[in-house]
Amino acid sequence: MGALDDALGVVRRNADPEGGLVRFGFPLTLGPVSIPSVLAEFHAAAPRIRLHLVQAHGDALAGMVRDGRLDLAVMIPPPEDLPVVVLGRQAIHLHVADTHRFAGRAQVDLAELADEAFIANPPSYHLRQLVDSWCAEAGFTPRVSFEITEFETIRALVGHGLGVALLPTAETPHGGVVAVPLEGARERSIGLASGHHRPTPAVSRLRDHLVDRASAFAGRLQVGG
Repeated sequence: MGALDDALGVVRRNADPEGGLVRFGFPLTLGPVSIPSVLAEFHAAAPRIRLHLVQAHGDALAGMVRDGRLDLAVMIPPPEDLPVVVLGRQAIHLHVADTHRFAGRAQVDLAELADEAFIANPPSYHLRQLVDSWCAEAGFTPRVSFEITEFETIRALVGHGLGVALLPTAETPHGGVVAVPLEGARERSIGLASGHHRPTPAVSRLRDHLVDRASAFAGRLQVGG
């Protein structure tokens, strides 16, 4: 009965290309500025399409796309087992308190951070794995004093001078924290993933809109590649 209901729902959505429902997910690192502005533009162009929004970490979003609970999701990095359109790359910068010795620098080499205390995500997080890998390439293991999942909390701890962090630039200003570019290409891919099922017209319309507006993700992306 559930499969029949799903099939009937798809038929109804396809019968009305100007309406329908799209279940869309995006990561916790995007949202205060970029996603709402892009979705507002979409709603103005397609007011009859309803959006069910989910904000979560990458693994959770990928799972919801795989099992059909989401139609589309922006993910950092995009999974390899789902259809993906690469939207761009997200630069990772050194974040320090505005009183830190590196706060006024134009760039910092990772090797200069060998003696710093780090604030980072738990080891299971993709960004933490990148940080560990990059630091290993620079010849040291980061000394992590605080582990926490949320980027905004990491920035708050950095602002209190409790350590440094490697993070994407915040979409909204964070007082007391300075983002300093790192030498070399320190970035990660951002992609728009979809399920393996055939998309409804509403899903296709939102997907095309997000791809067209990739450059609007609040400067967090270097578009291309």
